[in-house]
Amino acid sequence: MNKTNSDDTRGSRSRNIALGAALGLVIGGGLDLLLGDSGWGLVIGILLGATVGYFVKFPLPLMEYPGYIIRRMVISVVLFLGALFLSQWLLNQELDTTYQYLAAVLPAIAGLFMAYSTGSAIAQLDELQRRIQLEAIGIGFGASVLVTMTYSMLVQVGFPQVSWSFVPLLMVLMWGLGKIWTIWKYR
Repeated sequence: MNKTNSDDTRGSRSRNIALGAALGLVIGGGLDLLLGDSGWGLVIGILLGATVGYFVKFPLPLMEYPGYIIRRMVISVVLFLGALFLSQWLLNQELDTTYQYLAAVLPAIAGLFMAYSTGSAIAQLDELQRRIQLEAIGIGFGASVLVTMTYSMLVQVGFPQVSWSFVPLLMVLMWGLGKIWTIWKYR
């Protein structure tokens, strides 16, 4: 019986390392864009992801949201992404300056609905799940500040400039990593 249990543990550990490496591949792709397609971003991302996968059990328990909250979140994300793509398309057209300003702030309107949906989703959680979300947001905020400040210093010594549009993506990624960490901590 111990051999079977040991094999299950070894198999799940291998699966976790593979899932972590896959996550690291995504992170590494972003690092590679920043580092100029050197390949080091992918290597760092995969090694970091595999290390996280070694220590974290997958699948992690999910947050329990009512159906209407999930629908509202999906609709808000779809509206936000649609507004983002529409805005980008409109900005590439020959428009008057006034219309360009309106096109530029269009995603912010959909973003307000997405922020409301996220806040109401967190408000529907039980006490432990709300605490996990709060800690994850705190970790995500701190890590995002650390990464953006460090990168801004690296830009001064020759790293390439990146678009501000990467900052929200970084914040969501760090929130997700913070959530994985806090769920693992309270397992």
